[in-house]
Amino acid sequence: MTDQEHKIAILFVSAVDGSESPEQVSSTADSPKMEEPMSVVQNIANEFRGEIIKSTSASLLCSFPDAESAANAACDMQIRTQKYLSVATRKVAFCIGMHVGSALTAGVVAQRMANFARAGQIIINEETLALLSQARRDTACKHSISRKSKHDAVIVHEVNWKPNFSETETMMRPFAAVRAAAEVKLHLTYADRDIPVLMSVNIGRRPVHGIVLSDRKASRDHACVLRRGDQFVLIDQSTHGTFVKLDHGEEHALHRQELVLQGNGVMSFGRRTTESTAEIVRFRFDSGGAA
Repeated sequence: MTDQEHKIAILFVSAVDGSESPEQVSSTADSPKMEEPMSVVQNIANEFRGEIIKSTSASLLCSFPDAESAANAACDMQIRTQKYLSVATRKVAFCIGMHVGSALTAGVVAQRMANFARAGQIIINEETLALLSQARRDTACKHSISRKSKHDAVIVHEVNWKPNFSETETMMRPFAAVRAAAEVKLHLTYADRDIPVLMSVNIGRRPVHGIVLSDRKASRDHACVLRRGDQFVLIDQSTHGTFVKLDHGEEHALHRQELVLQGNGVMSFGRRTTESTAEIVRFRFDSGGAA
């Protein structure tokens, strides 16, 4: 048997109170409102050929035949629990971690990824990202998470489950991409090139990014603009920071932080927007305002 045949795809799904801020999420293990969302999650796992390994009143560990099946199940869990739960349980959210690896360690790593996740996120590491489809990889966003006890940071990736336009919808409905394009609200302009943002754009010196920077002060994986529901979030992942200035407004400095983009303005990478050598990306929203 090959090494690949010994690997297993694992999801660890943990329920939290989605009404609280990310720093204050608390376990809902004893809440009576958990029965409906946990039932939905288990049914979705079964639909995607998942096998339940362990379940509690607020968590689920399940295996899948391959990485893509696990990712599809995780995305469907986030979409359906957000859209279709009753009003009484809609404040329940899920932190999901995913890993593909040895049957002995995959569950442990998946749970560790879930611990890095905020409410409503699906978090994986780079090893698992490489096993996903190109479409999934293109819309994933990289995060650098600081560790209190160590000087280095943990690099993880967030799977974009697209609450308004899921990968599942793309595969099932041929004209979904056309509909999504008609709903684009955010445009980025760089080097005289207009870049409509449907789901996400990665920015940095790495040649594969949607916006490729040349300034040596910019990081290889510098920032990401990601759609979350009806908002677009700028996520800094860099060494020297990202700077955002709204038209007729003040400049905001981000370092391993996030900012919801609103209105129109400019962003720069590693240098302030006012520096003559700064690489500038302009952002604007279509008529109707910010998402």
